[in-house]
Amino acid sequence: LGSFLWVVLCFSIATVYFGFMASDRYVSRAELIIKQADQIKMLPDALSMLGIGGSNHQDVLLIQDYLKSWDMVAKLDKKLALKSHYQSSSADYFSRLSDNVSREDFIEYYRKHLTLHLDELSGVLTVELQTFDPQYGQQVVGLMLKESERFINKLGHQVAFDQLAFVEKEV
Repeated sequence: LGSFLWVVLCFSIATVYFGFMASDRYVSRAELIIKQADQIKMLPDALSMLGIGGSNHQDVLLIQDYLKSWDMVAKLDKKLALKSHYQSSSADYFSRLSDNVSREDFIEYYRKHLTLHLDELSGVLTVELQTFDPQYGQQVVGLMLKESERFINKLGHQVAFDQLAFVEKEV
């Protein structure tokens, strides 16, 4: 009987918290596909064997790591005040980020609210982020996509310049 009362008590506490106190969370979702430029696909096979063009799968893995990185969190915080949103007093005590949080705790909190799922077969990366406001969540995910695009394009340009310098040197 004691175990049964313990279960009922825990269930009652959970019901009160989730029913009346817990803040609403909204999930903003986007799906991301990396495509290579047509110019890269038209390169001769010999050059592609040297690693020119890379793999879409590797690019998706780079984006996946970038989305979880401190660089992304810092940009989101700078442009959209992500830390302030998660520390908002409108969120319940147990859901919000504490006021005097370290950098490591902030990125851990961010990663707990971020879900990344990679479909290996199609190469589609699904990005989901939990926030306390639906419009804000859409803004954050939109900025994440823009920053990811900028990041992968920057890497692609750098690789192309390095490969062009290598080919010119070899010629």
